[in-house]
Amino acid sequence: MNPILQSLLKDREHKYPHKLEDNFSRVFAKIMALWGTPQLDPFLSELFLDDSHGARQGFPPEVMAEIFFLSTLHDEAMKALAEEEEGDAWGNEKVRRGLDQEHIEYSPAGFFKSLDAGNMRAVQLFIAAGVDLEQKNSVGWTPLMVASFMGSEQAAMLLTAAGANVNARDNRGYGPLHWASNQGFAQVTELLVQKGAFVNIKSDKGLTPLLQASARGHADIVRFLIAKGAAVNDADDEGWTPLHKAVANGYEAVVDLLMEAHADPHAQHESGLTPVDIAQQKKAPDIMRKLVQRR
Repeated sequence: MNPILQSLLKDREHKYPHKLEDNFSRVFAKIMALWGTPQLDPFLSELFLDDSHGARQGFPPEVMAEIFFLSTLHDEAMKALAEEEEGDAWGNEKVRRGLDQEHIEYSPAGFFKSLDAGNMRAVQLFIAAGVDLEQKNSVGWTPLMVASFMGSEQAAMLLTAAGANVNARDNRGYGPLHWASNQGFAQVTELLVQKGAFVNIKSDKGLTPLLQASARGHADIVRFLIAKGAAVNDADDEGWTPLHKAVANGYEAVVDLLMEAHADPHAQHESGLTPVDIAQQKKAPDIMRKLVQRR
């Protein structure tokens, strides 16, 4: 049971939206990611009003009833919060009390600790308090970079809904999309691109998300990035292309995807090495055939 709803339902636990959570988990996750923010009401309105002219399947009546109850519950919660904070000049006393219950310090360090621990209740409290979403930790990462590296789709949804910069850079020029792609988190990768992350963003040394995903063998992410316009022959500052990396690490599925997208098997690294040369050195005949047959 979602802890946020559990704390609000009290003696109405029988009203918990089990059917919505079980059968429409992504919709439920987005509702909870937007909980407590102004963005929830328009999202719920989209669910209530089908303007797709029949293109969208819609929800069963019992699920629609649960969504309507969540809308009512959210209104109640926001009204209660406004009443509790009346007279609180800073507007954060409820947030402080909530964080105390989570054993989290009300500070930038506490915010990053909440992200590291996957404590979404605390993350929501910090966001509601107007925390700086572009602050950086000791290694130069923003909260969204931390969420992307950890693959926390719910945290990434919360942060992007609150306006976090999807194209922020760390101390080495890496953005959230670099980290989601490098770690193999497909859902976070898709969310970031949907929110406007630059597919061909480069680090200070010229690495792209596609190059990182190819080097790690994340075929699903490679496929997605290519479909969204990733440049398959973009090389880093040393001349490594995604194909170089996929061949060197023996990821045949990624080699297939890159070759289908017209990756160059004869692109030269600064040493002169090409993907074909690497396949020969690795004694990888299957990969060599893929490189030669699709030239």
